[in-house]
Amino acid sequence: MTKGVCIIECVCEDDPGSEGKVLKEIFNLMQVKSKLIRVKSIKQLLKALTQTEMTHVHIATHGAVTKKSASQDGGHMMERARMQSCERVPYR
Repeated sequence: MTKGVCIIECVCEDDPGSEGKVLKEIFNLMQVKSKLIRVKSIKQLLKALTQTEMTHVHIATHGAVTKKSASQDGGHMMERARMQSCERVPYR
């Protein structure tokens, strides 16, 4: 294993943002080895997770919770999204 961060960015074709590129630049400034992998399917995500040689993984995802989808599950989707955004593992 290589000490560093594997940034796996899950994006769709029309997504203009790239959290992964920003994170890679930040890690470069911090002199932390990093690798950016962009995936577009669950199959690619699982492959990237199983093949990484880095000691840490950051998964960057983009999406939206609509009022309709949140109301259909009683608001649980919104709570899960809020909880997931708070789960961070510090780099050591």
